[in-house]
Amino acid sequence: MEEKGNKFGCIWVCINIAVFVVACYNMVNEKYSYVFLFLFLFIVSMVQFYRWYNATENKKKENAPNKVKNISKKLLADVSVEVEDTCSYQNKSKINDVSTISTFDYDSIVMFKAIQLLESIYIVETTKNLDTLSGRIDFINGMYGYFIPASKMKSYQGHMASVIDEYKAMYYDRMLTENQVNLLLYPNIENIHLFYSDCIVSCYIRYVEQQTIEMNKLKTEAGKERRREDMIKKGYSAKYMFKTYELPDAGHLDAIENIREQFYSYKKLK
Repeated sequence: MEEKGNKFGCIWVCINIAVFVVACYNMVNEKYSYVFLFLFLFIVSMVQFYRWYNATENKKKENAPNKVKNISKKLLADVSVEVEDTCSYQNKSKINDVSTISTFDYDSIVMFKAIQLLESIYIVETTKNLDTLSGRIDFINGMYGYFIPASKMKSYQGHMASVIDEYKAMYYDRMLTENQVNLLLYPNIENIHLFYSDCIVSCYIRYVEQQTIEMNKLKTEAGKERRREDMIKKGYSAKYMFKTYELPDAGHLDAIENIREQFYSYKKLK
């Protein structure tokens, strides 16, 4: 339809030009019949052009949101395909290493993931649920390998500063933590592993504190005993995470065990 419209427009312009030439010739000879015909055709042309222009602009406006959605979907699909094809890994407990990849547009990929990284670090620092903690560690490990080579680019610090500003605007009621800033601006495998170790212990402590409060509200000793058993089991799960993720132990395992022993000691006293 659009191609036919263009052809018709060309023909209409040619007719107008022909009539204009004839009108000019007749004006010289003081014959004005073609002049009026030209003026009529010219007015009709302007009206048609105005209608065509409005229709075209309206169509562009209608299609604009769809184009944006399609571009966004394509970008996400391209990123997903690139990530899946070049950085697939079998063991999610280890951080993706993409340091040898040179064909990526690191700017677009890392900017896309930086907000997710800040959100995930916040959850890892604050959660009381070890399953949530484990899931977020897997999620971070799947993306963190991008930040290390990207951090060597000159534009990295500026881009990440923009990401931090955007994060602050999104979560204006949260204080940006030192770990969030350092792990984003200065990505480092050893640092994030030590961060995981600290967070596993902190998560277990928060879990025990919450369970202890709830346990003390229970009326039956059997119910309290089940809570103690759960806290002992969760402590074992927390310790096992160090093996799963190959994390450094700087007194972390002893800290967890000391908490577990409180509940063992209670059972021995009985």
